[in-house]
Amino acid sequence: MTGSRTHPHALAVVLPGDDTPVLTSPLAPAVRAQLAGALAALPPGGEPAAAEAVTTDGTPYLPVPPVLTVEVRQSSTRHPLTTVGRLRLPE
Repeated sequence: MTGSRTHPHALAVVLPGDDTPVLTSPLAPAVRAQLAGALAALPPGGEPAAAEAVTTDGTPYLPVPPVLTVEVRQSSTRHPLTTVGRLRLPE
């Protein structure tokens, strides 16, 4: 994710069939609030090494444990846009 745990801005997600992180569009306020609450419940993690935590365009991000899942939509235009639809919290 980009931003902080208390104020997430966007997510770096790995889509099925690809190992390269893709940066999403900025999060909607409702998703941002829900994600901040979910991240607060997770144990704190250290800052990642810079070489491990950048997208292909060089945007740094903080890895989040894989217990959080999001549903995304990706447009199929010339410049695809990846948008977070909702956060799926563990039950």
